Amino acid sequence: MSTLISIGTGACNMTMYHLQDNLNAEVEYVFIDPLNGRDYDESILDKLEKTGEKAVLFATLGGNTGSSFATRISSDLKSRGIKFRAILTLPFVYEGREMITRALSAHQAISGNASSLSVFNMEKYRMEYGHLPTREFFQVVDTQILNTISLYFY
Repeated sequence: MSTLISIGTGACNMTMYHLQDNLNAEVEYVFIDPLNGRDYDESILDKLEKTGEKAVLFATLGGNTGSSFATRISSDLKSRGIKFRAILTLPFVYEGREMITRALSAHQAISGNASSLSVFNMEKYRMEYGHLPTREFFQVVDTQILNTISLYFY
């Protein structure tokens, strides 16, 4: 079994509504989103350390939850010698300088801890697929993230 740790409201929502039904692998899902009652429980690290399972950290960066918790958890994983892959999203430009700065700071910290890293820059996707209706735009992005996560579990 492998573990997908989804951090932040965006990552948790994407995992619950898109990934869980479409990821064809035996995966344990861990949701960390204190704003919605899903707190960080370090026992997941104990389990990963003991079993040596594959771990993927999926975080939507920019907000307080995704950025701060992803940074902390990636540091905790590394300090325990647990190798993990990180999949991160960066915010749209219109979300503001503060969110972008927070996301880039978290990205830098996490990239130093992860064994591999995939980054989805939402602004670049907007520039390429912005002509699509909103629902279709997010379907394109969700599909690419799902495909990336799927690769990590096989």
